[in-house]
Amino acid sequence: MKRVLITGAGAGIGLACTKKFLQDGWDVLAHYHSSKDELNRLQKEYPAKLETIQADLSKQPELEKFLKQLKTEKLTALVNNAGIYDLSKKAEDRIENVQGVLLVNLIAPTLIIEAVIEGMKTQTEGAIVNISSIGAHYGSGSDNVFYGAAKRGLEAVTKTFAREGAPFQVIVNTIRPGVTNTDFHRKAGKDVQKRIANIPIKRLVEPEDVAALVFLACSNPCVTNQIITISGGE
Repeated sequence: MKRVLITGAGAGIGLACTKKFLQDGWDVLAHYHSSKDELNRLQKEYPAKLETIQADLSKQPELEKFLKQLKTEKLTALVNNAGIYDLSKKAEDRIENVQGVLLVNLIAPTLIIEAVIEGMKTQTEGAIVNISSIGAHYGSGSDNVFYGAAKRGLEAVTKTFAREGAPFQVIVNTIRPGVTNTDFHRKAGKDVQKRIANIPIKRLVEPEDVAALVFLACSNPCVTNQIITISGGE
């Protein structure tokens, strides 16, 4: 049976990925920080297929506990989706705030890959997808510089583990979404309507669009070490 771990699965792209994998018959281990209402509803619909696990990946003790739990998991795929925006410039302690941004967006996904890739190599099967951002391509704004920097770093991590996994039939790719129709950008204070004007197709990317691409990236054994952009033409 195919089993996938999806981080940040409680909302947005992560929730859309959870639904997509469940609909296609996969077992899903859904990580969440605080958003669980939709996952509770899905558990009633897929009681034997969906398991949840909670952790605040910005807190080192919780991250370490989470990583320890993963050691016993047998996974076919990993979707590193959990992310937080960089609001550190307005924080009272900027350096501490930046550390949280880097933990969630770069350090945690790297350590999660390390926790699961050995099992995938042993079973000579596995797929890892890192969710990046169009900000890794263009760079973030000066008020949130560490977000784009962390995502760019995650794309480099993809390349490292793609080389490691390839001889063992473990594929590793980056999905780079553009502005997506979730609360993520709105919570960050972005003017989404103004941003649409710069998108060639003149609409936001939907979470389901990204989920479909993530599923494809987990399903084609010949696609690895790639950055696949889904941004409406940006």
